[in-house]
Amino acid sequence: MSKPIKRSARAAVQVITMVVSLLALLSSDRLHAQHDQLEERCLRTRTAYDLGSGTTKVQVAKVDVCRGVIVESLYRKAVSVSYQQDLGVDGKRFSPEILAQGMQTLQMLGEKAKASKGAADGAAVATAAYRQATDNAQQQLNRLAAELNIHGVVITQRQEAINGFLGVAARTGIPKDQLVVWDIGGGSMQITLQDRSGAYHIYQGPFGAVNFRDYVIKEIKGKPLKTPNPMTKAQLNHAVSLSEGVIGKLPKAFLAALIDKQQSQWVGIGGVHNFSVSKSVGGIANYTLTGLRSSLLALADRDDAALGGGKFVSTKVTDIALVLGYFKRFALPALKIIRVDNTDAVLTMDKHWLVVNNDAASITMAEKMQLDLLANDRSQDGKPLTVSALSSAQHGHAKLEGGVLHYRPSPTFFGNEVLTYTATDGILEQQGAVSITVTRP
Repeated sequence: MSKPIKRSARAAVQVITMVVSLLALLSSDRLHAQHDQLEERCLRTRTAYDLGSGTTKVQVAKVDVCRGVIVESLYRKAVSVSYQQDLGVDGKRFSPEILAQGMQTLQMLGEKAKASKGAADGAAVATAAYRQATDNAQQQLNRLAAELNIHGVVITQRQEAINGFLGVAARTGIPKDQLVVWDIGGGSMQITLQDRSGAYHIYQGPFGAVNFRDYVIKEIKGKPLKTPNPMTKAQLNHAVSLSEGVIGKLPKAFLAALIDKQQSQWVGIGGVHNFSVSKSVGGIANYTLTGLRSSLLALADRDDAALGGGKFVSTKVTDIALVLGYFKRFALPALKIIRVDNTDAVLTMDKHWLVVNNDAASITMAEKMQLDLLANDRSQDGKPLTVSALSSAQHGHAKLEGGVLHYRPSPTFFGNEVLTYTATDGILEQQGAVSITVTRP
């Protein structure tokens, strides 16, 4: 009798093992399916624009919005739009011609974006030239939103610096505490690093490509010209000295953080590094003090035609002088060049894609009010928005129906009531506020 019992026990164990294995397999398949659904839900194709001072850039990319990373870049393009040159040194207004060129460029880039499985509309940031053009820069951004559904904002030089730093860190994998990012555009320059506590330290230089060229013309040529070329070797050395001189006294906190990073990796980004100086020194991805100096002196006594012409020829020589001056001042042995711009940061920053604007209303003590909280909020991803949370009223009664706020003040209250709410597209969330002024009848 014992042998049949042993065989039955063994068979039972085998059946149980098979069932457990089958359940584990089903569970694993279910988890993989859920993971795939989550990944698909998190993926969005976005189009981001960078309205730089000399170049307008676009990037279409697949973005994992749950992790905040670019999964795949589908299309990139940079087109010359000389906003900074249009303004000149002290200008505060863009000309009608440059504004029209800017619109045409964005329309063209939008069509290219559509062809690359993206969308023409999207989010944009504008930098130094737009910061300077206080008379009509915002009107141009309003027009972009109304006609092209490209919603843009002017960012500060500090935010521009942080965008570049984060973009380089994401692209290279260099630890942030071992990274120094040097960004030069048409109208501004930033050198950005983090200290050991994670705090940013940013040197905001007074010059980019265009305004440094104009400074060289003023100081060395001494008369109004469109180009400083040709320049003698003595004038080239003078230009390098001008670059060193404009650095000025470095802020103590920045200098201390920089000294602590003697072994850090310096990375150059922006149009001057990527499209100007790197080509002048042979198209290499890294350049040195020695290479810069020899490349600069090799361009002595050449006018614009001898330098090859083109839209950026007037800054070709002074760009090298500008970079060389900083190389000398900071005693840099070499600089690694990579292609990163503001689009890399915009693509992954939630605030550019779920835009929540604060609301305001005014009623009397005897009135009730209704307000569509989402009326002036938008998803640049094209997702429907809902309100997921509303704070409690301190001086009355508030309730939410859909996205509509219903508010009634307490009978004796007059003054200001502030409520907060959370808008969501199902993944992204942003908080907004409603300021309600209650007055006596």
